[in-house]
Amino acid sequence: MFELIVERSFAAAHRLCDYDGPCARMHGHNYRVECSLVGEELAANGMLMDFGEIKTLCDGILDALDHQCLNELAPF
Repeated sequence: MFELIVERSFAAAHRLCDYDGPCARMHGHNYRVECSLVGEELAANGMLMDFGEIKTLCDGILDALDHQCLNELAPF
């Protein structure tokens, strides 16, 4: 079993709705995301997946979250 872990980060804002406390106000966080791939075999080049390729894939997803208000995005 082989595993590849890539760590990426992004910054975003949010607020807690229906909450009586300071976090009900808009505030930001820096988020850390770990992307983990697991495979039974390595490719002919000895890699599970190219680090550059997985970083590009992760960044393509996280770019939609970076410096956004999470409360305004459909998944949240």
